[in-house]
Amino acid sequence: MYKEILQITSIILTLGSAIFLERGNLGLSVEDIAKLASTRIGANPDLVRSLSNQEADSKFGVFLLLLSFALQMIAIFITSELMPNFTDPIVYVISFLICSILFGVCWKASNFRSKRKFEETMGIIHKKQERE
Repeated sequence: MYKEILQITSIILTLGSAIFLERGNLGLSVEDIAKLASTRIGANPDLVRSLSNQEADSKFGVFLLLLSFALQMIAIFITSELMPNFTDPIVYVISFLICSILFGVCWKASNFRSKRKFEETMGIIHKKQERE
């Protein structure tokens, strides 16, 4: 049963990592692109926010992808019957719960990291502008 949980969890995590990577790199709406393309005096906070979001989401997307790969490697080394028991509903429930918790934590952490990165970057920009 442990092998099946690891396999299902790794499949779901692979999907989750793709969502984070998409959100970080491809999730720009037309309005976001218009804001980013606008010129600003001194600095463009929309660009800073977008780059902060991309950095945070990409980091968590890669983390989930590497975790998924690690779980798949662990599942290979766990011996079980010749045919895994994917029909047992508890396997799917446990995998879904594990992934839901991981996604929730990563989502909150990504948003927190993005906000912190934005504030730090804007602080650097403001200090640079004050010196000039």
